[in-house]
Amino acid sequence: MSFASDVKEEIVRQDVDDNILKAELSAILKLTSTLGISSKGLSINVEIKNASVIKFTSQAVQKLYGVRADLQAVKDNRFNK
Repeated sequence: MSFASDVKEEIVRQDVDDNILKAELSAILKLTSTLGISSKGLSINVEIKNASVIKFTSQAVQKLYGVRADLQAVKDNRFNK
């Protein structure tokens, strides 16, 4: 596992108060999300590749805002060079 993955794993395992949780969630969303507007309303689309960070983000949104995130796994078909 890479150093970055190890750090992400350690961060999401920490038990923190709600203010810190909001700051962490805000940072994740700032770096990984786009805002969508359609006839169905607003949506926040988040692209995260680390499973622990996905779980953390979903649980943080649920805990802080009482909103259940709709998760979809999408296979990346791009080739890595």
